Amino acid sequence: TALIVRHISAREIRDRHVLGLKLSERFASAENVRATRLYLPCVLNETLCFCALFSLAIYSSFYTQYSLGKDPTKLSHVYDLIGAFQSLFTPVFLFYRRRQLRRGIDHLIIVDRSIEADRYFQDLIESW
Repeated sequence: TALIVRHISAREIRDRHVLGLKLSERFASAENVRATRLYLPCVLNETLCFCALFSLAIYSSFYTQYSLGKDPTKLSHVYDLIGAFQSLFTPVFLFYRRRQLRRGIDHLIIVDRSIEADRYFQDLIESW
């Protein structure tokens, strides 16, 4: 679902650029797509870790004789590894993706200064 939203938003940015919208509107759209691209790996990481922990909790409850948190076997190590994976890779995804997206944002916003200046002064005249 998040991939579909990101794809639709990227397409709308291209369409809005053709329509000649204001620079602030184009920048807001570009920032929305950028934020979606930034948080998508984090959301996937959290979802996968939650599903894995939930599955292990159900497995521990019904198929082992130990209660949750009291398992001295390898299953307790799996809980620890999933928790470590979840807490370690969320910041890694955020910082790594932020560097990538910072380099890629420049091509989304194309500014023609003369058109933007004319539009700014036209809006200023209309506001008076």
